[in-house]
Amino acid sequence: GAVLPRSEAPGVVELRSRVSSLLREAVLTDGSAESLLKYAGLPEARDDVDVRRAALRLLPPRSPRRAAVVADLERLEAELRA
Repeated sequence: GAVLPRSEAPGVVELRSRVSSLLREAVLTDGSAESLLKYAGLPEARDDVDVRRAALRLLPPRSPRRAAVVADLERLEAELRA
């Protein structure tokens, strides 16, 4: 979970943001499809198109999880166009 999620102290907010950014970078750089999908389920990644695209590239062509990732991408891309 997030670092001290209820704290609004400036140092904590900055640390929380930094940890979140580092985690996203690590998952996008070296993550498996499984870790990308787990990350996509976190609140901070709810609208992250890049994470879903990366997961889709790594999922096997016949994976049953592809349909959910494609649906998420279509929803997010439609929201971006609106």
